[in-house]
Amino acid sequence: MTKAINKKVLSAVLFLAMVLNIFSGLALPASAEDTVAGKWSGSTTAANGTVYSYDLTLEANGDYTLVNTYKLGEDTYKETENGTYAAAGGKIDFTGDKLIVEAMEATYSADKTSGTVSGDTMTVTRHASFMAKSMGKAAVEITFKQTEKAVTYEDNLKAGKYELTEESYDASAFMKLPMLITIDTEKKTFNTQDAREGKDLANKGFGSYTFDEKTGIYTVTYTADTAEGATTSFTYADDAITFVTPAYFGKASMNITDENDNFIPYTAKLAEDKDTESTDDKTEEPEKQPESDAAFKEGKYTGTYNKTAMSGVDINYEISAVFADGKYSYDVKVALSNGEYDGQDATKAGTYTVNGSKLTFDEEGPLESAEITGEGKLKIYGTLSSFAFAPDYADIVWTEDAAPAEADDSTGSKLYKILDGNDQTYQSGSDEDITIRCEGELQDFTAIRFDGVKMSDDSSSVSEGSTVAVIKATFLKTVSDGTHRVVFEYTDGVSETVKLRVASAEGTYPDDLVSGDYELKLEDFDDRAGVHKHPCIITIDKEAGTFIIHDTDDPETDKGSGTVSFDSATGEYTFTYTAGGPETQEDNTTTFKFADNGLVFTSPLKLGRSMMNVTAEDGSFIPYTAKLITAEDNNDSEGDADDTNTPADNDDNDDDDANAPVDDNKNTQSGSATSNPKTGTMAGGVMLTLSLAGVMALAVSKKKK
Repeated sequence: MTKAINKKVLSAVLFLAMVLNIFSGLALPASAEDTVAGKWSGSTTAANGTVYSYDLTLEANGDYTLVNTYKLGEDTYKETENGTYAAAGGKIDFTGDKLIVEAMEATYSADKTSGTVSGDTMTVTRHASFMAKSMGKAAVEITFKQTEKAVTYEDNLKAGKYELTEESYDASAFMKLPMLITIDTEKKTFNTQDAREGKDLANKGFGSYTFDEKTGIYTVTYTADTAEGATTSFTYADDAITFVTPAYFGKASMNITDENDNFIPYTAKLAEDKDTESTDDKTEEPEKQPESDAAFKEGKYTGTYNKTAMSGVDINYEISAVFADGKYSYDVKVALSNGEYDGQDATKAGTYTVNGSKLTFDEEGPLESAEITGEGKLKIYGTLSSFAFAPDYADIVWTEDAAPAEADDSTGSKLYKILDGNDQTYQSGSDEDITIRCEGELQDFTAIRFDGVKMSDDSSSVSEGSTVAVIKATFLKTVSDGTHRVVFEYTDGVSETVKLRVASAEGTYPDDLVSGDYELKLEDFDDRAGVHKHPCIITIDKEAGTFIIHDTDDPETDKGSGTVSFDSATGEYTFTYTAGGPETQEDNTTTFKFADNGLVFTSPLKLGRSMMNVTAEDGSFIPYTAKLITAEDNNDSEGDADDTNTPADNDDNDDDDANAPVDDNKNTQSGSATSNPKTGTMAGGVMLTLSLAGVMALAVSKKKK
């Protein structure tokens, strides 16, 4: 009997030593040294030789659980008792709530018992078991030893304002929204405010918090200004709060995850009290205006933006905005990857003002602010669509002058019609000039712009009639193939936008496309593709003039199919979708060129309702290439399948497949990482549990041997 008890105590001591080693010298709080809370064990032997083994757990909140196991003959019995306890002055009283006797499949009211406590020893007088009590046996004295102390944390959170800045977030975070968090420790409230410049600390989340002394974690339940009922958790140490689950900013969940979808914490530091600073002899300097490297350019801007919703659905935005004379209109076409929606949001409008390199907007429209990032480039910020719960940033670029509908007669601005020369095609390399005629009078003419850039006298010339402009071939020979835009400017207005196409001569490019299967892999995309890196197989039948697209892992589902056409003037092929999802989109085409047995895409490939659009900083499309799968490739893959040196996968649990594809930007809350308030270190809860379980299993294995 004594040997059995000693082994248990020894195992417990080794267990505690291992935990202390894992946490590199983690010290227990002072309160934990004096508490009776924790785990206790004991045993007693009846006169007939029956051995009763007890495991007692005393919770810090005053609850207890007592598990009693014993054998009668060949049968093992178990009784579980629950209730509350109170310990003071070396005495402890138990008030039993219920007693569950497994052997009898019944629940009874538990007795009230008492005992004494001295250090890690507890002596309690009670019946050895419910069975013994029912048989009229007398109460016995049971000695318990404490095997593990309960660690408790003190609620030492400081009231005040905590600052969460852009630098607080991990570098991988897409949204780095600055917040000011006010904590009232008397009322137990938590308030989040928007700390971005010009936002006047608008409320973005209010609620109350609770504290768990067993974990040291504070939990906020939001009641206003955000997703009501949502929660976030944080720990406190060294005048800073560290979020261990995502904080909320309005409807947005500030979720940042690593490649394994584990939440990456961020810390808000207690702000210094700036009210005590002396203001004597200080003069207010005028607000510094933002420096502008490029002047604001009115007209039409377009761009695309891709994101993954909290549900995991990919959302693609095609944005179009027109800015003119302090007014703007905003349109966005939305496509969801799950196919539930693909259409145009209602047009929204508002007013704007320009201040250096910044644009500010009224409160009526969807946009909140914008920054001029270059010639004809804007980074807009606002609630970009009806599907957005929070503001986002998106890059858009100037594409043409303001549409005719944006002309404002009240300001004296006129819109002149193009009389001749619109929608022309210049054959690349030709010596033929291009002539365009506008109704505006030559005496009011000031300039002609080609793709927004003012043309020089060497590139063009003008004459009367009303205004006849000649764009010289010497200039056009330097222009890339594609569609370009020309605008006449006058003292009192502008012309309609002229579209001018530059293309290689007819028959210059041969139609050398090869039928077969083309594979697009993850590594074929530019790093800036974000989550839109979908591997797929594209099958082309040149003779039939058709194509079909499948997910690499799903060869049965049509993700886009239709016809293939070729333009010999440009050497460009066009997919026109007729099925599989993309056919319902406004732009149901994809263009590409063929080179070196590869499809080099010059516009986004569609995969179902998703558009794989990869853009550079200036908004231009970044091509990617799908390679033809050859017979040699197939032989290589068959050889890999027969490789006898490949280790077998004996794991039958498909959900745990380490090779499964991972969505790096999925906004799911992960609780597998927690912060230790005492050490400030991160510990993966799941991995720690597995490690301890593994060590204990090893100990049991050795004991059996």
